Parts: sequence; structure tokens; C-alpha cells
Amino acid sequence: MTLTVGKALDRLCGADAPFHVVAYDGSTGGRPDGLVIRLLTERGLNYLLTAPGMLGMARAYLMGDLLIDEMNEGDP
Repeated sequence: MTLTVGKALDRLCGADAPFHVVAYDGSTGGRPDGLVIRLLTERGLNYLLTAPGMLGMARAYLMGDLLIDEMNEGDP
């Protein structure tokens, strides 16, 4: 059985995390009713895994590898 990005993030963050991830490979993870985070590239996944927490997320976002639905870009 192949481990998808969505399932891997469920293992890392927990399936009850307050967000819903939609990954570049078409997989999803997290709570279906949570804030939608779109992981667009493998590079973005690399940022999240090598610098866990806000630093990795900020890197992925600034490089355009991660989008957060309904986020006010003027006041993230």
C-alpha cells in the first residue's frame, strides 16, 4: 500500500488536526471541515518536513508552494 501525502500528514499532525490538507498528489488529510491548506509542490512538502512548525509553513507559503483558503493576504 502506498502512503499518500495526505495520509503522511495525518500521521504527522493527527487526523483531527484543525485543518484540511489538499496535496499536489490529489490526496487529502486532516478534518474535512477544517481550514483548507493546499500543498502545491514537493518542494513545499520538503519545507514542512525539514522545518516543522511555523518556519516550514512560512517558507512554503512565501515560495508559493502552499496556499491557505480564505486567508487575508494583507493580514495573514
